[in-house]
Amino acid sequence: MNANIFGPIRAFYCICVLASLVACTSIGPGTIARDRSNYIDSVGMSWKNQTLLNIVKLRYADTPVFLEVAQIVSGYTLERTLAVNADTSDFQDTLSLGAEGTLTDRPTITYSPLTGTNFVRKLLAPIPPNAVLSLIQSGWPADLVLRTTVQAINGRSNQSGMDQRKSPADEDFHYLINLLRSIQQSGAFGMRFEQSAPERDTTVLFFYREELDPNVAITIKALKDLLNLDPDSRRYRVAYGAIPGGNDEIAILTRSVIQILIELSTYIQVPQDHIDRNLTQQTSALRTDLDAGVAPLIQIESGLEKPEGTFVQVQYQNYWYWIDAEDYASKRVFTFLMLILMLSETGEGGKLPVLTIPAG
Repeated sequence: MNANIFGPIRAFYCICVLASLVACTSIGPGTIARDRSNYIDSVGMSWKNQTLLNIVKLRYADTPVFLEVAQIVSGYTLERTLAVNADTSDFQDTLSLGAEGTLTDRPTITYSPLTGTNFVRKLLAPIPPNAVLSLIQSGWPADLVLRTTVQAINGRSNQSGMDQRKSPADEDFHYLINLLRSIQQSGAFGMRFEQSAPERDTTVLFFYREELDPNVAITIKALKDLLNLDPDSRRYRVAYGAIPGGNDEIAILTRSVIQILIELSTYIQVPQDHIDRNLTQQTSALRTDLDAGVAPLIQIESGLEKPEGTFVQVQYQNYWYWIDAEDYASKRVFTFLMLILMLSETGEGGKLPVLTIPAG
């Protein structure tokens, strides 16, 4: 057999191997874990920043704006070029191979302002009492939930930091929510929905009686006495309002989402210069909490220098505002607020964000 035939055969096999390697290369699978993680981090951080910014803006009587990430489309394009040159002769065989590739990433992000009557109504409407109890039932601490979302329970008022004329929380309000927290930790109360009329449900809070720990029984009795509830009953209707209709009812006056945002804004430690220039007003939230012997609901600090080691931070009017990463209590309240906002963030269409990553 002529030896020169081996040159073309060798070139042919090299071409086949290179072509198969290039053809089998796919960028799709490798992008999934990276892109999903990166976009989750970015979208989550943007929500946190937007929420803190709106809290700060409300403190300065500025207009809050809510913008959702409506759609994320990340498109990848991989272009591959293969070049092969072969030359065979009686004296020598030469083979040159070349491959080029171009990877292009063109992400498209669509933002949608949250507007419309549906969204505004959810911001302004008081949170239903059954939703508050459901949050407690799901495991959120009763004291945190009630301090954040409730203005009064059976006439016992929570504080309101924006009202300069209002006294701090009623003396027994914090005692009341601590009793509920203690009972929650013991697992001695629950809630259910009972149909009182066609297409109308009544929320009922009930206490367990079987095999109660004596200390828990004492706590439940103290709670009933404080709320002027029937001591012999173990089930009570829950209604929206400040004053109950009888000793078998618990009246809960809840806050709206916008009220919660405003209340949390009163805890911002704003620069004294901004108060002196009437850019914002002095509030009493931090002082009244300390006077009542309870920890501040949330602590939001401010300063001219960009902070380090923060949970969330934003810049507004040349100042930085942030929550410290080591302030667990404030982070928990902020995360709880984010949960409430996510339940409210639906515009006219109520569309959810879509993440589409065509890759191949």
